[in-house]
Amino acid sequence: MKSLLMYYYGFKDPQITKTDKFIYVKENNYLFIIYKVNYFLDNVVYTNQDDTFYRTLKNRNGEYLTFYKGTNYILLKVQNKNFMNVNEIFHNFKINLVNNQQFGWISLWKTKIDAIEQMTEKDGNNIILETRDYYIGFGETAMAFLLYNKDRIHFHEKSLCRKRINDGIFRLPTNAIIDYKERDIAEYIKYLFFQKDKNSAEITQFICKLAISIHGYDKILIYGRLLFPTYYFDLIDDYLDKGVYIKDKIELINQKMTDYEILLKNIFSLFFSNFNEIEWIKKAKSSFA
Repeated sequence: MKSLLMYYYGFKDPQITKTDKFIYVKENNYLFIIYKVNYFLDNVVYTNQDDTFYRTLKNRNGEYLTFYKGTNYILLKVQNKNFMNVNEIFHNFKINLVNNQQFGWISLWKTKIDAIEQMTEKDGNNIILETRDYYIGFGETAMAFLLYNKDRIHFHEKSLCRKRINDGIFRLPTNAIIDYKERDIAEYIKYLFFQKDKNSAEITQFICKLAISIHGYDKILIYGRLLFPTYYFDLIDDYLDKGVYIKDKIELINQKMTDYEILLKNIFSLFFSNFNEIEWIKKAKSSFA
């Protein structure tokens, strides 16, 4: 690893520290990350212009990817930043691109659900088979909600977004995706609820601010993404792709779902005044347990 850094990136005497997720490199009081990747960084031109992402550096050949001992690496410069903050969720690095295929999310979600149904049926994992229909129901509701309200949606410019929101990957260029900014807002709410264990008052306060500051069509996109259970489907992907043990994580999610249904009910009442309610969300308890 040291020879890679010295030859390809011109380091003189790098100090290397390895963790479970990253390889940190320090030299001349600057901090870097050498990071394994499996693919080309499609959005690196944009992430290098957006200071909420770590900057990807080129190697001596003027390339972002460095192939070394059978593996592709990128080198990231770590700016002097702590964990993400809420202002960065609303930070909007716009990309001059409007989506002509209005329901890209829906087709992707349908493909995801179909694949999960097929793969988990073959695998036969009990905890997945016992829980998947409930979460697939969430996914199907998300698709139906967007389709039903399609005439109310105004598709604006896309932005540089995150595939997922959490502290560990927030600044990684490999987590970048071009999408509607409402994606980040919805994923941030799910992150607060499922990972940060924020109490209901904090989340409700954040949502109340959204309710008075964003357009109606933005609320539709946010709510559609809140309905889609990425937090569950990501676990299934980890299990199917990497064999990760997920039983305990699924059980933790299951314990939160009654409160999440209540949260969805509260958000619906804050966001929409003249929409037909989603029947099974409407039946959720009126307050948090």
